[in-house]
Amino acid sequence: MSANLIQIAPGAIPSKGGVDKRRAVFWPTVMNPKLVLLLLFTVALLSKHLDQLLAPQFFSDDGGGFFMESVSMGWSSVLHVYNSFLYVVPRVISSTFCSIVPWAWLPLAYNLSAVFITVYIALRLIGARLPRFAGPLMAIALVTVLHNGDVFINLCCSHVFFGVLLVVNLLEPAPIRPGETIRRMVEAMLAALSGPEAIILAPFMLWGALRWRKEPRGWLVLGSMAAGAAIEAAAMCIFPRELDTGWSVAISQFLPVVPYYSQGIFCSWCGSSHAYLVGVIVALIVSSIFGFLFCESGNPYRVQTLLFLVCAALFLIAGKLAAGWANPLGNGARYTYLPFVLVWWSLAWLLIGSNCWIRRSLAASLILAIVASSTTRWSAYPYPDYHWRQQVSEVQAGKRTMFIVPPDWEIPVPHRR
Repeated sequence: MSANLIQIAPGAIPSKGGVDKRRAVFWPTVMNPKLVLLLLFTVALLSKHLDQLLAPQFFSDDGGGFFMESVSMGWSSVLHVYNSFLYVVPRVISSTFCSIVPWAWLPLAYNLSAVFITVYIALRLIGARLPRFAGPLMAIALVTVLHNGDVFINLCCSHVFFGVLLVVNLLEPAPIRPGETIRRMVEAMLAALSGPEAIILAPFMLWGALRWRKEPRGWLVLGSMAAGAAIEAAAMCIFPRELDTGWSVAISQFLPVVPYYSQGIFCSWCGSSHAYLVGVIVALIVSSIFGFLFCESGNPYRVQTLLFLVCAALFLIAGKLAAGWANPLGNGARYTYLPFVLVWWSLAWLLIGSNCWIRRSLAASLILAIVASSTTRWSAYPYPDYHWRQQVSEVQAGKRTMFIVPPDWEIPVPHRR
């Protein structure tokens, strides 16, 4: 062990050969700030939906889509379009586990996979080649926005976190080594083929094309992402889903619903009796602060911030097209998760890039308001326990032909090919 990796604990006595190994403290390993932050993030993530590990169950599309089709279709399900899109990574995971893990333990395998994906993406943020403090703050944002918790520890909702992975790849500089290039190409392609997020992030990809116009390795990453987005767009056109409304209606209704989301993300603790009026006031105050922050000509991250806000609006509008205006604590909550995260990020980047203490204080105050608002509903309500393992035992005994999974879905017992 090299000497620069070891520090002597107070009172330790060096031995004749050098360091007393019994009293040595490996501070660079144990107290690495990035490792500590990742551990705290993991604890916070698990606290969001701990019942999914203590009493694991499939949630909605995990059971009604991925599990059923992976069993009945085998590996061909990886290329099966579901709700107008491919979900390659969840499909690969489900197809693998469905062939090697007993059914009684499949929900736990799915949920642990979702934890691994989310923690990996948090690690990517913490270690990303971004401005100082940007990556850690972006990771913290993933677990500190108001949400009912359904996106956490569920494989079917992992596509929202792949949207995060796409954004961090676009924010980083172009790769500088062949190994990094290959890794980021794989990340970009798999993330883009695992949900609709790459399509909605088209403004970010256009910005990336401008940044990397003289960077061949950057174009390889961007090309992988664009190819995945094009495939998903083709799947959406060939297998369209029934929409809640049209683009014109969704866009025209966007501004009237902004106060509702402003109240939720910044001050959900205000109550619901006058939520919309409070939201109007909050929206006006926050808009004024954002305008003041944008006026700082020396801030180098205004473009990134504008892209965060534009894409946040596009994600909300896309959610309206698919299922109606989402409730962060109710129906369609997954459609509000990324928009709220992107607003958090926009404030973090404005804070980091500012040289004015007043502006930094205002940005930090809005961030703290988001975090405080998220604490009003930190953990998800536990799903009703339908006793999955008992259901599997009944299926094996020939006493059951239908599974029941949250949210109260009945799915037929699939049969292997």
